[in-house]
Amino acid sequence: MDVVIRKQTPTDDIPWDLLLEADPSQQLVEAYLRQGELWLLVQNAEVLGVYVLYPVEDGLAEVKSVSVAQAHQGKGWGTALLRHATQNAKRQGYQRLRIGTADASVAQQRLYSREGFLPEGRITDFFTTHYPEPLFDQGTQCRDMIVMEKSL
Repeated sequence: MDVVIRKQTPTDDIPWDLLLEADPSQQLVEAYLRQGELWLLVQNAEVLGVYVLYPVEDGLAEVKSVSVAQAHQGKGWGTALLRHATQNAKRQGYQRLRIGTADASVAQQRLYSREGFLPEGRITDFFTTHYPEPLFDQGTQCRDMIVMEKSL
């Protein structure tokens, strides 16, 4: 019953269901995966969660596509993934870590704040210009991206 967070290996299947739950644009996710590292939260060969650590610029990485399978939500795995991403980025020499979420995603914003991320900016109309279909969180349309960062 051990749970581990490990880097994806070439023999691992890409957990598209989880990645596309976090970001429904396969084109954007494929771009993240080309440049970033895919990390898997695994228990007994089952992938419970994922995140991508993406290099932005010298000293700055971004956590993208954080996702936990619905059956395993509410158990602290999202927090575990964020903490792992923080330590992982620090170990790789980054000084800052960024994460973005929709303006409508209030629960995610609270989680990120609890983990030390501070609001850094807003990208107006990000979700209405980068996605062909409207996206909703808890019945509210996602429009702007809230950008949050923390120092490592």
